[in-house]
Amino acid sequence: MASRTAFHLSGFLIVLCSLLSGCGSGGEQKLVADAQLALDKGDLKTAAVLVKSAVQLKPNSAQARFLFGKVLLHVGDINVAEVELRKALDLKYPEDDVVPLLASIVLARQNYALVIRDFAGKTLANRERQADLTAVVASAYELSGQHDTAAAMVVTGLTAAPDNVPLQLAQARFTAEKGGAEEALKAVDSVIKKTPLSADAWRLRGDLLGMAKQPSTESLTAYRKALEFQPDNIYAMSRIISIQIAENNIAAAKQEFAVLAKLHPLHPQTRFVEASIALASGKPVIARELLVQLMSQVRDNPLVLQLAGATEILLNSLMQAEVYLVKYISLDPNSLQARQMLALVRLRRGDPNGALQILRPLLEAGTTDSEVLTLAAQAHLATGNNKEAEAFFTRILQRKPDDVKTQTSLALTHFANGDKAAFDELQSIANKDKGTLGDLALISARLKFGDLDGALDAIDGLERKMPAKALPFELRGRVYLLKHDSANARQNFERALAQDPIYFPSVSALAQLDVAERKADAARARFEALLKIDPMNVGALVALAGLRAKLDTKANDTALLLSRAVEASPNDPAIRLLQVEHWLYRGHIKQAVEAAQVALAANPNDLLLMDALGRAQMANNQSSQALATFGKLASLQSGSATAQMRLANAYLQTKNPDAAERALRRAIEIEPELIEAQQGLIALAVQSEQPKKALEYARKVQRLRPKEAIGYVLEGDIHASVKDSASATTAYQAGLHLVGSGAAAIRLYGLLKRTKSKSDADRFSEDWLKQTPKDVRLRFYLAEEAVRANDLPLAERYYTAVVALEPRNAKANNDLAWVLAKTNKPGAVELAERALALSPDNPIGLDTLAFALATENKLARAIEISKSAVRLAPDVPLARLNLAKIYLQAQDKKNAKAELDVLAKISKQYPERQEVVDLLKTL
Repeated sequence: MASRTAFHLSGFLIVLCSLLSGCGSGGEQKLVADAQLALDKGDLKTAAVLVKSAVQLKPNSAQARFLFGKVLLHVGDINVAEVELRKALDLKYPEDDVVPLLASIVLARQNYALVIRDFAGKTLANRERQADLTAVVASAYELSGQHDTAAAMVVTGLTAAPDNVPLQLAQARFTAEKGGAEEALKAVDSVIKKTPLSADAWRLRGDLLGMAKQPSTESLTAYRKALEFQPDNIYAMSRIISIQIAENNIAAAKQEFAVLAKLHPLHPQTRFVEASIALASGKPVIARELLVQLMSQVRDNPLVLQLAGATEILLNSLMQAEVYLVKYISLDPNSLQARQMLALVRLRRGDPNGALQILRPLLEAGTTDSEVLTLAAQAHLATGNNKEAEAFFTRILQRKPDDVKTQTSLALTHFANGDKAAFDELQSIANKDKGTLGDLALISARLKFGDLDGALDAIDGLERKMPAKALPFELRGRVYLLKHDSANARQNFERALAQDPIYFPSVSALAQLDVAERKADAARARFEALLKIDPMNVGALVALAGLRAKLDTKANDTALLLSRAVEASPNDPAIRLLQVEHWLYRGHIKQAVEAAQVALAANPNDLLLMDALGRAQMANNQSSQALATFGKLASLQSGSATAQMRLANAYLQTKNPDAAERALRRAIEIEPELIEAQQGLIALAVQSEQPKKALEYARKVQRLRPKEAIGYVLEGDIHASVKDSASATTAYQAGLHLVGSGAAAIRLYGLLKRTKSKSDADRFSEDWLKQTPKDVRLRFYLAEEAVRANDLPLAERYYTAVVALEPRNAKANNDLAWVLAKTNKPGAVELAERALALSPDNPIGLDTLAFALATENKLARAIEISKSAVRLAPDVPLARLNLAKIYLQAQDKKNAKAELDVLAKISKQYPERQEVVDLLKTL
């Protein structure tokens, strides 16, 4: 935990606990006196029972109400404590005793401004109570960043009450926070000398010893001394447990926690400590559940946010971790740990510039922290700034010359700079390192350099350090795949499984080889075999779900497997997200909404699930619910343009264009060059018949992207919308010589065809394609136009040109395959298979392949492929109609009729409906 924040928490508890003392009166006096005695002994349970009885016996007893409030403060129930203390005030209990406690409650809620507003000007008759109140208000000033005012208040308070312990300890704490830990320790020792029974002073001594980096045994002694004088002190107990966790003595921490939980079962600090132990015990899911509950009680506590951030990092929920850590830094900008954690998150999310931005204040302050310097070096390396990275790694090695991790990182930096001598560095490190870090870095470097044989030699070295382990064989198999040697790859993956039969990476790799060799059933069998050994293997369940989606006849098999994966890992948001996306992809919107709601209930702060729920609600026309979901998402991701775009779409669906415009403007504030937001604003302006406003947006895009055609395309579209074809032509022509000119060419072709003649449009397209022989977009557009006009030879010509220019264009390959199959020309099946390899699980691609196979009379395979297309797109009538036609071609009238009957029952209109009716008449 960040030392500054820890001191803030301890400061509050020092002030709070020092104020808890008082007496009683009236017919309930015996109960109150006994309750006070129990409280003094730290027996909170007895004290609570006695004082509650006193209140029940005499509800109007100011003394009983006051003591009840004190007891409730001890157990951490500050809300009810405040109610009781205010009742005591109403019953005329001395203000001098109540007011400092009320101020401390407001401080505990972290409402520092309210403490200052309501209590800074308050004057109490009792000098000591006034000093207690001054200590609380000074803490509020300090915590709100007004350090000089806080220090001055403490000095003034000590002038009036020089022996007041809370003020003396507050002054020591402020001194420590300014870097004077040793001086502060001397001041606390002076307090202890005068008041050796002060638990508050002993607690602060433990903190200061930790800050001065003294042995943890010294701090433990101080905290245990505090417990000697105040056995129920929750802060001292918590710090003892924190030290035990830091020293990985989890068993001892759990023993201490059992005592703490018995004394303070309802206190928020108890739940915080329990979450800390869960995280340290390798149970981040349990830690997350505890922290979510805690955050409903304690808002915006830096320590809770930090632990929540660490928990989400371990769960690989990086977006949520960033939300917590950004909030933490807003509360404590100087926290080294918070910035370090957030930088790590941004690096893992692929945002090295964002990592450097968050580290900048620490680097500018001259930090020597090795972890911070390492993160900065890694970020510079990721941005290609190798010289800066090298400088940081060199600085770290000056402090830690024997650190293997840094030596390896520096060698990798040299490698990134193109220095081939780095291989020798890495080899030397690998030879000296008893661990495997150097070997793995050497293997990685060899692979990046394309030296596959060198990588195999390095893997041999790793295997010598890891005999009888699966990893070396797995890596060797991956290298052989890169060498296009599937036989040796298979052999090594099999050897990896001989070492570890449930080693999923090798099972997955072998399954991929099976699929590539058209042995999908063998791939499926591998995952099924793994699941027999390990029924709850999430990776195998998810992979098998993907295979069954393509191969099995039962449409629900995929959903059932994903449900099992969720059962195996119920708190894994990634698995739940797959389940939601499965239903969305299949078009089962209600199931998607239900799955997303259940997923979000299990992971209430997961941003990806929140986004998925909003999208499902939009698809289900639940506009109001989607608006609420995206509104929450946008509030949690205040710096996300995507969240604002989602919100804008929701507003549009609820027919609120003004709110949609505000969201789009906010998206542009966040990401000025976000073209989708600019297009949204233009569309809104055009719809509201404000072409001038729309043109302003288009010209802003032109200024932001002067070398791109998009701004001129948008301008042309605006002119075209108001039938100003001359201005539209001028705008489109202006975009013809810029990046992305294909879009301008398509628009101009369409405009000429509409406003002049097809011959004018064709003349332009011929001239343009001669000038731009590598243009793809207009050729693709013209091919689709030819298909619509049923001019298949022309379509074939254009599609062939597109495929030649972009051989990995899945849609072009697919469309050309369809044209060839339609015209009974050879090569359709090969092209369709290539398209499907480029875009797996694409129902359109499967449908085209089935059609091509049917034209070659390969009906058995055509039927299986067509059935897969229907399973992936059950609500697309054309896919089902094509399956029926293939059944008819195979003389299978029974199955053909079954598919046609399904289509006949569809109530909505669709283009193929009459053909379905006609085919049914023939059966």
